[in-house]
Amino acid sequence: MTATATASETTFVRSRTTLLGYALMAYFGFALSLLGPAMPFIAERVGLTYPEMGYHFTLLAVGNLVSSLIGDRVARRIGSGNLAWIGVLLIALTFIGVVFGTSLLMTLTFTFLYGVGIGILALLSIEAIADAKPQFATKAYTEANIGGGAAMIVGPILIGLIAKTSLGWQASAFMPLIALIPVLAIFRGLPLPSHRQPATSSATPAAKEPPLPLMYWIFGVLMILAVAIEWLITSWGPSFLTNVVGYLPSTSALLVSVYALAIVLGRLVGRRLLDLMSEQRLMVASLVWILFSFPLYWLGTVPELNVLGLFLIGLGVGNLAPLSMSGAMAAASQSRKRASARFGIFPSIANVSMLQIVGVLADRFGILNAYSLFIVVVVVAIAMALGTNRMRAARASA
Repeated sequence: MTATATASETTFVRSRTTLLGYALMAYFGFALSLLGPAMPFIAERVGLTYPEMGYHFTLLAVGNLVSSLIGDRVARRIGSGNLAWIGVLLIALTFIGVVFGTSLLMTLTFTFLYGVGIGILALLSIEAIADAKPQFATKAYTEANIGGGAAMIVGPILIGLIAKTSLGWQASAFMPLIALIPVLAIFRGLPLPSHRQPATSSATPAAKEPPLPLMYWIFGVLMILAVAIEWLITSWGPSFLTNVVGYLPSTSALLVSVYALAIVLGRLVGRRLLDLMSEQRLMVASLVWILFSFPLYWLGTVPELNVLGLFLIGLGVGNLAPLSMSGAMAAASQSRKRASARFGIFPSIANVSMLQIVGVLADRFGILNAYSLFIVVVVVAIAMALGTNRMRAARASA
């Protein structure tokens, strides 16, 4: 083995495809961060109840789910590059419809299409990041999620700042379109993974990937819980800060960026902690941290305590999605294309179910009481993570 070959095995080289995955994840994170801070404004203008607000988050997730289920098939027909253009244009144009929609039907329809566009980018970004060598998968997913988390900080800040200007909050409708300009520059010359199948002769049939293993689906369930934990705060946090804590909607939108900043910091710290502990232990430690931080945000008696709790939760949340994603991809190392194409299903399931459930509970019992579901989800996630660790240990000793 040559020195060059040895170095390639021990050094993480970020290919152009990997960098594209990072860029797509950043735009994905930015787009995903906009609906929650905008929702109190939309609810006030259109006159939405808590369940109707929840319908928007549900349809956003349904759009993601549709992309996860059929996106890879569409990519085989029209090419990944063309599908990427469809995704970014859907995001850029339909958010305008979400903000300026004059009825519940209009805002729901545009939200669904917005979710389809976001789901397309999620699918293609995971596919591109999966191009990294297996031994560097955790680092690649962590770095991509750090970039995505950093982009998530920008959206709430911009909405809050724009809402305080003479332009009014509706000017934020054009942010995804403006953000598309640097994305176009990033796309230029960067190759997307090809979904098109090469022609094969009857003498050399295409090899089929093995089915996805059980451990992949177990990590998928963990991803469902991780996303539910993250987005129960992201989506309903602005409404909680406005209606319970007492902040103005524009201030609540700005404060969501505190949570997004904490997520990024948590991922940076988590990356260092992986040098001291295993991925499994970091997952459990992060969940326990969230469990003990949540009461400060939920039951804080002064607004500053609620915001401090919000920040502490974000520190723990930052590691959940990257660890779940890398664990699933490592388990499905022999079926990585199929695994990356299917992985988007899990976040969608979380958002379809949990966000709507909280909306219904909030309408009946108030958002303060509805948030008790958060504790249940965290406790179940801790049990799942501990069970996964035991399964891995048993397999290693067998």
